[in-house]
Amino acid sequence: MEVDLSPIFGAVISLCAIALTTFGTWALSRFARKLGIEANSEAIQAFDDALGKAIQAGAGAMRDTIAAKGYDHIETKNAILAFALPYAVAKFAPALRSIGLDPDNPAATDTYLRAELNRLFPTAMMPVAASPVTPPVSPPVFPAGSMTTGQLNTASAAG
Repeated sequence: MEVDLSPIFGAVISLCAIALTTFGTWALSRFARKLGIEANSEAIQAFDDALGKAIQAGAGAMRDTIAAKGYDHIETKNAILAFALPYAVAKFAPALRSIGLDPDNPAATDTYLRAELNRLFPTAMMPVAASPVTPPVSPPVFPAGSMTTGQLNTASAAG
């Protein structure tokens, strides 16, 4: 009489695979923590915060331009970013170093910083846009509820 033990071996192998996967995940997370990968994400967050502060400092320095042209005008954005780049290098050198940038070598960092400042510009400008320095929004051409859809279609066909 032969006894087929393959279902038992299959179940034992499946359980061993689950245990090995669980242990491997745990060991890998401990290894990553030991290497400082979590610290790296904290450094990136500190870098983003520093660049956001540099953009907001640039907005503070460009109050006249914002009042004259608005915070979302391209010339305003360029002026703010032109101010924010050297400001970030001068004021937040440790944050730059923490992610591997050399603030003492502008040729190596300027292109990367410009791209990062452009990426963070909309988010960093949200508090500025809500400030009293920002010019008021102009009223819409057609106030809400003043025309129905049929009147809008007639007006657009006539114009």
